[in-house]
Amino acid sequence: MDIPLLGDDSASFSFGGRAKVSLQGDSNSSYLVKWFKESEGFVGEMALSTGQWGAYAVDEIEIWTVEFFSTTDGSKIASYTNELEKKYVLVAASSLLEGKTPNFERLTSYCSSMADKYKCDLKVYFKGSHLHDFSSLNFSPLRFNDNIREMFLGVEKTF
Repeated sequence: MDIPLLGDDSASFSFGGRAKVSLQGDSNSSYLVKWFKESEGFVGEMALSTGQWGAYAVDEIEIWTVEFFSTTDGSKIASYTNELEKKYVLVAASSLLEGKTPNFERLTSYCSSMADKYKCDLKVYFKGSHLHDFSSLNFSPLRFNDNIREMFLGVEKTF
């Protein structure tokens, strides 16, 4: 996911385990980057130049917004919101107990509520997920043959 900034500069995003932005371009321009997440609003800000990147941890499925401002005059240059509706979201699930599968009831409750809330195509993976029946659920296990071009958010959760 890329957006244009000033001149030939651009910003690339990924939301796998962390909300990360990487700035590309030959301008050596500097940007004030502000981060927001749905659950708490403003998260923080950082000054980044082309060739640099910044990130914050992603610990929940939620919508993030990243805004870019000129460090020269403070004007807003661009904004990106990681909308999740009809997009692929991954939950990498683990268990509280080492060597055990995650608590399927807790996992199902969480994933179902997130799939409903964001209307996303939620995929879940944990060791042995292929042994569980997902047929009546509004999310599905991640499979090797899934044709997923872009994963819009990924989070690790313990159940």
